[in-house]
Amino acid sequence: MTTGSSVYSTSIHHFEPYTEGFSVPAPSTYTAVEAPKGEFGVFLVSNGSNRPYRRKIRAPGSAHSQGLDSMSKHHMPADVVTIIGTQDIVSGEINQFLNAGVDPKEIPLPHEFILNRDLLAQLYPSFAEGATPFFTLNWSKYADFLTFRGGLDPVTGGLWLTDTAHHHLAIAILFLIAGHMYRTNWGIGHGLKDILEAHKGPFTGQGHKGLYEILTTSWHAQLSLNLAMLGSLTIVVAHHMYAMPPYPYLATDYGTQLSLFTHHMWIGGFLIVGAAAHAAIFMVRDYDPTTRYNDLLDRVLRHRDAIISHLNWACIFLGFHSFGLYIHNDTMSALGRPQDMFSDTAIQLQPVFAQWIQNTHALAPGATAPGATASTSLTWGGGDLVAVGGKVALLPIPLGTADFLVHHIHAFTIHVTVLILLKGVLFARSSRLIPDKANLGFRFPCDGPGRGGTCQVSAWDHVFLGLFWMYNAISVVIFHFSWKMQSDVWGSISDQGVVTHITGGNFAQSSITINGWLRDFLWAQASQEDLKGIMALRFPRFSQGLAQDPTTRRIWFGIATAHDFESHDDITEERLYQNIFASHFGQLAIIFLWTSGNLFHVAWQGNFESWVQDPLHVRPIAHAIWDPHFGQPAVEAFTRGGALGPVNIAYSGVYQWWYTIGLRTNEDLYTGALFLLFISAISLIAGWLHLQPKWKPSVSWFKNAESRLNHHLSGLFGVSSLAWTGHLVHVAIPASRGEYVRWNNFLDVLPHPQGLGPLFTGQWNVYAQNPDSSSHLFGTSQGAGTAILTLLGGFHPQTQSLWLTDMAHHHLAIAFLFLIAGHMYRTNFGIGHSMKDLLDAHIPPGGRLGRGHKGLYDTINNSIHFQLGLALASLGVITSLVAQHMYSLPAYAFIAQDFTTQAALYTHHQYIAGFIMTGAFAHGAIFFIRDYNPEQNEDNVLARMLEHKEAIISHLSWASLFLGFHTLGLYVHNDVMLAFGTPEKQILIEPIFAQWIQSAHGKTSYGFDILLSSTNGPAFNAGRSIWLPGWLNAINENSNSLFLTIGPGDFLVHHAIALGLHTTTLILVKGALDARGSKLMPDKKDFGYSFPCDGPGRGGTCDISAWDAFYLAVFWMLNTIGWELIETLAWAHERTPLANLIRWRDKPVALSIVQARLVGLAHFSREKKRQKLEQKYHLIRRSSKKEISKVRSLSDKWEIYGKLQSPRGIVHLHAFIDVVFQLEGQELTIETLDYPDRYFVKWFMHVCCQGDKIELVRIKISLYFISMIDDHRRPLYHSV
Repeated sequence: MTTGSSVYSTSIHHFEPYTEGFSVPAPSTYTAVEAPKGEFGVFLVSNGSNRPYRRKIRAPGSAHSQGLDSMSKHHMPADVVTIIGTQDIVSGEINQFLNAGVDPKEIPLPHEFILNRDLLAQLYPSFAEGATPFFTLNWSKYADFLTFRGGLDPVTGGLWLTDTAHHHLAIAILFLIAGHMYRTNWGIGHGLKDILEAHKGPFTGQGHKGLYEILTTSWHAQLSLNLAMLGSLTIVVAHHMYAMPPYPYLATDYGTQLSLFTHHMWIGGFLIVGAAAHAAIFMVRDYDPTTRYNDLLDRVLRHRDAIISHLNWACIFLGFHSFGLYIHNDTMSALGRPQDMFSDTAIQLQPVFAQWIQNTHALAPGATAPGATASTSLTWGGGDLVAVGGKVALLPIPLGTADFLVHHIHAFTIHVTVLILLKGVLFARSSRLIPDKANLGFRFPCDGPGRGGTCQVSAWDHVFLGLFWMYNAISVVIFHFSWKMQSDVWGSISDQGVVTHITGGNFAQSSITINGWLRDFLWAQASQEDLKGIMALRFPRFSQGLAQDPTTRRIWFGIATAHDFESHDDITEERLYQNIFASHFGQLAIIFLWTSGNLFHVAWQGNFESWVQDPLHVRPIAHAIWDPHFGQPAVEAFTRGGALGPVNIAYSGVYQWWYTIGLRTNEDLYTGALFLLFISAISLIAGWLHLQPKWKPSVSWFKNAESRLNHHLSGLFGVSSLAWTGHLVHVAIPASRGEYVRWNNFLDVLPHPQGLGPLFTGQWNVYAQNPDSSSHLFGTSQGAGTAILTLLGGFHPQTQSLWLTDMAHHHLAIAFLFLIAGHMYRTNFGIGHSMKDLLDAHIPPGGRLGRGHKGLYDTINNSIHFQLGLALASLGVITSLVAQHMYSLPAYAFIAQDFTTQAALYTHHQYIAGFIMTGAFAHGAIFFIRDYNPEQNEDNVLARMLEHKEAIISHLSWASLFLGFHTLGLYVHNDVMLAFGTPEKQILIEPIFAQWIQSAHGKTSYGFDILLSSTNGPAFNAGRSIWLPGWLNAINENSNSLFLTIGPGDFLVHHAIALGLHTTTLILVKGALDARGSKLMPDKKDFGYSFPCDGPGRGGTCDISAWDAFYLAVFWMLNTIGWELIETLAWAHERTPLANLIRWRDKPVALSIVQARLVGLAHFSREKKRQKLEQKYHLIRRSSKKEISKVRSLSDKWEIYGKLQSPRGIVHLHAFIDVVFQLEGQELTIETLDYPDRYFVKWFMHVCCQGDKIELVRIKISLYFISMIDDHRRPLYHSV
């Protein structure tokens, strides 16, 4: 037999006659000859069916041609049985003789086997019993010629013919049964029309209704389906011909194997492209949109942009990533870094899914076919190689990183081919550029210069381009097959069983680079990627209009409206609500993941356990800095807080937060991180789940406002507050008293000595008895009490934070209130208040608000933007309140003494509040444009607001002008007076209203003698025994930031803030109230929320959209927050020990823009230097010659120096470092709070005195204990 991989023209005809039982005399070797009538002739003769062709006596009628049911029955079982007969009666016997070495001359002729059953019985004894075993169901008798052995015949290297016969018999039975399934003239069986029309899904509308008519009336639709199925089947055949060779000796004829694979792959490719071509012709010629509504085809056409966009994304992703891997490997190879390449010996990318499929098929016979001796194909693995005549027929094909890379190249080229072909089909009738493309036909060159002159957009052009990509795809597949087989499969085997492959197994090493393909596969040119088809489909996929826009507007507006679900194509109210609901779970997942990341990074790279030992002097580390640009000076400068390398200091307050709530070890942090990560995963799963059809909530569920209110009030706020109370009582408070409570001892440690007894007996006051004493050391049992729910007021003397027992009491009260509030509103049970009734009843009797709140319930309930606007307004105000309360009433231990963190948290919350509050007005404006219904809201508060908008805006405008001129006028006046040297002429106004409010709360320094500041008043006497001692001590101390003493500087700053707030509000309110229309532009609502101008034909007015107002308001919001921060920075400086030395007793009353910049720059440049000493407590230990060197912890320090404690407050250790320079004969002393290492000296000499002769004279270090009450300094140590 002709063999050798060089013979590429060998035909399949040589092998099929042998299989079908044809042979010619040959003494020593088998010689196959060409069949008399070619392959088809062999098929006819081997079938034994010399049936005449149907003579064309008369042409079948259209009814005959359109009988799909009859056609299906006719074609399914037609020829299968004859193949079985041929293989069983002729092929198997002759092959048995040939395999046994019988001379072909002595083998009976094929017809002799058919006529002589005894001759068959000599080889297959079951033939002697005829059909008896069949009818008696004793089918196992036929196991000698109908087998399920698996694997390959070791003599021929092909499939066992008895297996093949069994396979075809099974197929015959299936198709014989299937051939009686469909209804014909007798009315029995399924109707294809009924089956198709019953195919309906949740996303397919009318489903397959109408497809039967299409298939019976359109030749092109039928041909397209046939070509698609036949093309796919042909490609499957290409792969099976080498993996499961059906013909003897085919496996070892490598040239023929390669020829057949190439042959079938090309045929399959052309057939599939032809399927797309005829589908496009069907769309142009036969598709009737007037009869196709909301069925499968119609919905596919309506969603074509989404389909094409998804395919486009897949193509771009596969293209960049698959070729990116090769480019990476080529680069690493060129740089001589094989260890950084993707390969089986370095960074592995194993095709685990393909390997899993291989393994599954290799193991399957053991479970599904116990009688099988091998798997269906050796390529799956699990068996030994099969060799014929010293040549490898087949062996298990290993898959590795090289296959992973090239498989994704296959995926890329196939997806691009499908993308282009599918786009041609779906846009065959029309597109944005050519809406009447159907009238131009399947193929046209251009749409004419009078219409735009667009060329190469016809369906034929897509087929042309699709063919090009099909060539690309098929070429890479053939290259892969050829090299992989020559490298890892094909070859020779020695007598000792050693296999030598044709190319020596170089595929895994060489094919991982493009250079390797060119060099080792001897192929000079790689196919060029034509991105034209990809670029024709562009972002954004959710808007056809924007996607077709040829300008940069497409990109910017696409990004701007990516989350504006309402503006997306094919959006419905139900899908809108469901998308937003699901996105909320994604946001929750991000929140929990972010917090989990904070916990994880601090536990991994922070110094939490060290910080816990001395919170005041160990600087908390946020995370390490991994920056390749850091040189040695930067590394040393940022190595602080006791870290081994450069780190960032944490100014977020997380250390104080975790310390306060009872966390003490890194293990606690890791546990919290894992828990939050789990919650994040649950949130993601919940979001995905609620996008599934079965779990998608309905619109009515979303609009059940009362149930939602009850759920959030009681379930969210109430239960969570109660749970937080439980945590504080069971974990945080015991931890503050030195007791470590975790899950392992949670049930063993009572949070209160009397347990739940006082709760059930009504003696609740027991829980407030025996609180922590003023000498309590946080985190220890020293001075600790047993109370868990108190109302002490004021601050813990050591931590300067609120009492934990007060906060537990606070959260319990909130939980109680919200649990009750969560049962207020009427739900399915008809009990409680109705929100609609409440709102409808709000009609002032004076009539000045018209119909009052009537209509508001439905307006709010049906407008997501109104709901979001209200929610953002509420949340923004709350966030701003949090910013104020975090410094005035610090909730976390020791956070009050971390001034930078205080300033950072204030800034953080104020900026968040600013953006959230401006967002509230933005969505309010969108509500007026998109959702406001004038008829539904006739004469209610919304309508009257719009009617009186001129008066509202005028009043706000007047207030803004007044504040602007007077506030800034006072600053200008004071600046001028200072400049003229007459500071006594400044206008300084006391903020008496703010001072009165502070006095009413108990501050006595202003002398108002009102309410709580009056020791004789009823308010003071009424609560003296409950909260007043702690509260009044705190409010009148100077050691905390609760109700800071205010004066003329605060008056000016407060009015500057009022100016910013009023101006911001003015712009936002004007933008919202004018969103629907204004005098200049009455129909503004028709232009939407954002538009550049109203057009030159209307006046050309620009910057008047609601979005423009929002943009300008954000600018003013930033101004306002900037003025607020000026006061905060001044406060931060006032709290420093340096400022306490000078006693900075007031805030600036003359502040120019230049001075404001100076304050900011000085703060952010020098603050870090000041903080560095606190990070280096080891310097103090090393420098001091006294008992300070023995100090190991905060508690030890208090034990040693307790005698220095002020009777009115706490003392703290501080260091002042004087750096003395000599400059031009004069000494210059700089007092700093930093350790003056050589980098500081270099910095000072370079920045401050560049070019001058300067030298360091001496450094003086002074250590003091400073009382935070009377600022008295007690010297401890001096060193020069």
